[in-house]
Amino acid sequence: MTEYVLGFAFNRDASSVALIRKNRPEWQAGKWNGIGGHIEPNEGPYTAMLREFHEETGVEVLGWQLFVTLTDHLERWRVYFYRAYNVDLHKLRTLTDEPVQSWVTAYSTHPGMDVVPNLRWLIPFAAQDQARPGVGQGALRLVDHSGVEG
Repeated sequence: MTEYVLGFAFNRDASSVALIRKNRPEWQAGKWNGIGGHIEPNEGPYTAMLREFHEETGVEVLGWQLFVTLTDHLERWRVYFYRAYNVDLHKLRTLTDEPVQSWVTAYSTHPGMDVVPNLRWLIPFAAQDQARPGVGQGALRLVDHSGVEG
């Protein structure tokens, strides 16, 4: 079975989340997703989450919380989904060929947003324990690191 980790890093009140625009695999190309990747041999999911996030963003985040695990019905793959709060999203950098950006969080993503489909429920689920009332009842909007919404 192939195993993966995927994380959603939120700011203090979960009003913003870090996402990455995927180039691969092909079915994700051009879509926004959480940050993560393969679990290496002899590596646990938590350690993989620490490593993958740091490799993609240059930021070390401690305190990842596992909030859901999904396995396909044929048990070919498993994904461990993590969330972290109080992350300084302004420190994130793109360190690979896949751009990392912070987005204004929504309880559900806008239907026109080009995201991996399961993010439409995963982001609200991940943010629910930390979100302030009213956060995310619209679309995700791009926020560049100068704080200008687009």
